[in-house]
Amino acid sequence: MIKQTYKSKNRIKTTEKQTSLSVKGAEHSSFSDRSLPGDTGKRNPNHHRAILALSTAFWDAYLQGNAAAKDWLDGDGPRSVLEKQDRWQPK
Repeated sequence: MIKQTYKSKNRIKTTEKQTSLSVKGAEHSSFSDRSLPGDTGKRNPNHHRAILALSTAFWDAYLQGNAAAKDWLDGDGPRSVLEKQDRWQPK
């Protein structure tokens, strides 16, 4: 969850954005580009690629205020990097 706080005409306003990413079959090491001791299955290289693309776009959109990144997240961008069984859910 990201909270943004800003002042507008002597008021303080907070907005929240929540999202959820489910990557089927991912292990903890999927957040990295290499295997870790204890991995139980064969790595899916797309897991790291999808996590990197979505997290980078999310931070660009909500920390930098990048409108193109927000449009990508709100449009077909997430589906373009995810596999059929993976889920990106803005809440």
